[in-house]
Amino acid sequence: MPALREMGANLFQQGNYELARRFYIRAVEADPTDKMSQGYLGCTLMRLNQTASGKTFLDRAGPGPWSNCTAVAPAPPSPSTSGPKSVPR
Repeated sequence: MPALREMGANLFQQGNYELARRFYIRAVEADPTDKMSQGYLGCTLMRLNQTASGKTFLDRAGPGPWSNCTAVAPAPPSPSTSGPKSVPR
């Protein structure tokens, strides 16, 4: 059902991954052939650190626009390596 998937997408973009997960699950239950819902459910699960389940749904969906959504951004440098702690005088 497209409305469930779109609500999941809206929540995903807002960073509300737990609620997005619920809508994507309902969308997949309503239409088990909906690859887009499966793919973005996989992304949502990955963001929730449920990697095994996330990978399962990403594998079911196959490649698509969701394929890059789990790319991890580089971590910011730790304070100890980001330069001097005080300005030399």
